[in-house]
Amino acid sequence: DTVYRLDASDGRILASQPLQGARSLFEAGDRLYVTRGDYDPETFGSVAFDAFLVALDAEDLSWQADWQAAAGEGPAFASESMCLVGDVLHIGINNAFAYGEEVGLVGRLNLTTGEYAEVDLGADGLNPVHVLPVAGGVVTVNARQYDGTSLSRVELAGDLTTALVADV
Repeated sequence: DTVYRLDASDGRILASQPLQGARSLFEAGDRLYVTRGDYDPETFGSVAFDAFLVALDAEDLSWQADWQAAAGEGPAFASESMCLVGDVLHIGINNAFAYGEEVGLVGRLNLTTGEYAEVDLGADGLNPVHVLPVAGGVVTVNARQYDGTSLSRVELAGDLTTALVADV
């Protein structure tokens, strides 16, 4: 629940930022993007954050921006892995802390224009846990509902292909 910036040579803490539910980190330019998601041990459900994607200053980890879920500015569910293709940050959105309610979405945040959109991976693309850049788009590794794995390829133009791993 805290993001740290460490000196790689001696492990000294250079900066820190408390951030409940911090999941994955991705540095782009002068910002450190952080996805969020967490499990509530009292309700046994997912923690509802105002923003599941935030940006910190890459140097001092001060709060820079967030993308509000309720306003449709950013992910509305727990999110995981990220990668950058061109100037578009791709975010794996999975709602993985709400068992049986997983989603399969790839958020696309244009870092130049600030525009946000999502691609639905469909029933076989639930629970993307990894987002990897490939020529012309991204590939997601999807845990589905823990009954098998699938791979989805999302082209920059919006075309989508999903295949079960057994079929690949």
